[in-house]
Amino acid sequence: MDKSVASAVTQIPEVVLNSSSGRRAIPMIGFGTAADSNDGPTLISAVLEAIKLGYRHFDTASAYASEDHLGEAIAQALSLGLVSSREELFITSKLWCSDAHADLVLPALKKSLSFQRGNCKLGYRHRLKPLEDEGPMVSQVNEYLSRNNSKQGYMENQLSIKFIKQIMFEVAQKRGGEKFMGVTNVRRTLQLEYLDLYLIHWPISVTPGKSAWPFDEQDLMPMDFKSVWAAMEECQRLGLVKSIGVSNFSCKKLETLLSSATILPSVNQVEMSPLWQQKKLRDFCKANGIIVTAFSPLGARGTRWGTNNVMENETLKEIAKAQGKTVAQVCLRWIYEQEVAPIAKSYNKERLRENLQIFDWALSEDELAKISQIKQQRMMLREELISARGPYKSIEELWDGEL
Repeated sequence: MDKSVASAVTQIPEVVLNSSSGRRAIPMIGFGTAADSNDGPTLISAVLEAIKLGYRHFDTASAYASEDHLGEAIAQALSLGLVSSREELFITSKLWCSDAHADLVLPALKKSLSFQRGNCKLGYRHRLKPLEDEGPMVSQVNEYLSRNNSKQGYMENQLSIKFIKQIMFEVAQKRGGEKFMGVTNVRRTLQLEYLDLYLIHWPISVTPGKSAWPFDEQDLMPMDFKSVWAAMEECQRLGLVKSIGVSNFSCKKLETLLSSATILPSVNQVEMSPLWQQKKLRDFCKANGIIVTAFSPLGARGTRWGTNNVMENETLKEIAKAQGKTVAQVCLRWIYEQEVAPIAKSYNKERLRENLQIFDWALSEDELAKISQIKQQRMMLREELISARGPYKSIEELWDGEL
């Protein structure tokens, strides 16, 4: 890493994940990429700035439409020397509901990790219909990645497109095409060899292929926790992920999963802030060696699902003023003191810097007591998953009364 970059980096505490391969440690603050819409250049720029500041934990999901942009940012960070190797970064992604079926878990993970080859098209002058996903191309791209970029686990954009075009040109020659027409819409995802953490996004399955949100009622179905989790375990055994976990699971749903698991979940990512403190769930996870990570720790203000209530809370404002900190810093520090890793999203350089400045001070006992008295209200209920025809007939069933 460049010395000038290293001098500006904040050192972030880490916690070892109990069930991870190789005792992988998770940084205790992460950069989130969930947004109403993800502008590629803006996200890439923000990730690069975050890495310069010291962020090493990046959270994405197939549902966020941010995997490809994050992958590009990681490739650039490695190329620029902002990090020395892929191993310095901790990357989380998530299994979407339409892939939450035992036979689809591994293909979904591979899709998140690598090239989405279905958009690579080969054409000839005498053929109007393009040929897609030629076998030699697929195998040679995989071979190239493993042979030439195993350490970093990515292929630079221009090189990758050039390489695919060359392979497809060779295939075209073998097929006897009059002229190679080119490659259209080559879409990449994370461009990585492995994930540090792979989570089941929601405790529900939907009809395969029906990925658009909100789901149609007829597509909602109960998840087979046992078989889906067994497929997640296989992903870890194969070395494609260092650790596996869940998201939005209640204590009861975790109990169900734990009853058949041979590899215990390392993480449960849930909504958490001073206005939704999740004490029961945190206590359950701690007793079972599960680390909690917190999405929307600041209320996700500015998103369609967010609220201003966290940042406008008078108790938090009072504490922030007394501490000489921002309300965001008070929230993030409080979460960190609960032994939880917050996943915060900002594309603003100064806020990114401020969000890291939470590790060299502490809240007083009196301040902690005041925060514990804040009125509680879950922000994200997910009424869209409730249906008389689906597995959850009420909000109470979805959250098992943890409301």
